[in-house]
Amino acid sequence: MITEKWKKEKPADISGQIPRNIFSSSQKPKGCATTLTTTGHPVHHSLRTHGEMYSFEVTIKDNVWIGSNVVICPGVTIGENSVIGAGSIVLRDVPANCVAAGNPCRVLREITDRDLEYYYKDLRVADQLDL
Repeated sequence: MITEKWKKEKPADISGQIPRNIFSSSQKPKGCATTLTTTGHPVHHSLRTHGEMYSFEVTIKDNVWIGSNVVICPGVTIGENSVIGAGSIVLRDVPANCVAAGNPCRVLREITDRDLEYYYKDLRVADQLDL
């Protein structure tokens, strides 16, 4: 039998608005086709018979960069200054100041002061700016 705790109201029409359960500290560059999901459904079929679903917040902190075709699942927090690589499926929290990517998304490395000098592999920022 389905209990009341599994019954949630249907999502409201949010056309053009940020839903109440997505928290964003400031504007983030997001690639095209990025999906922020806050609602899911129970796995067991008997808990889905009447459209039962759950909802958890998605929190994106300051200075986060999200690549194209990223899916961020319910309950995830992305820490400040982090970068999420294109095509990632983010199932767990991502800490601050790191580069994360993959399916499932995982931390690849920390963002360090070297990233101020090199913008891509061994390509120096100074060489591009003619400094």
